[in-house]
Amino acid sequence: MRENTYVVGDLVRRSVKNAILVPTSALTTEPNGKQVVFVVPPLSEQGTVTERDVTVGVHGPDEVQILKGVKAGEFVVTQGNRELVDGQTVDILNLKQVTGE
Repeated sequence: MRENTYVVGDLVRRSVKNAILVPTSALTTEPNGKQVVFVVPPLSEQGTVTERDVTVGVHGPDEVQILKGVKAGEFVVTQGNRELVDGQTVDILNLKQVTGE
């Protein structure tokens, strides 16, 4: 490396196998500090959301690990979730299933 040059790097602090990850936009923190996600029924144009208390693990810039509260394969709300309440009926505009390696 030449003198007076620099690089930028990120430290990998932890690797988690078989983790359940959701987009950070799916996570809602309530005023009392409780963290929740809203789950919608799969393959539906309209459905009732279910609020789930979650236990959060590792945070990344775009995703967060869920230790408890959501199962692999469930669909979580990622937009419009800040104003939702448990049991509310919603129109589902776009379902996207994300899988990790």
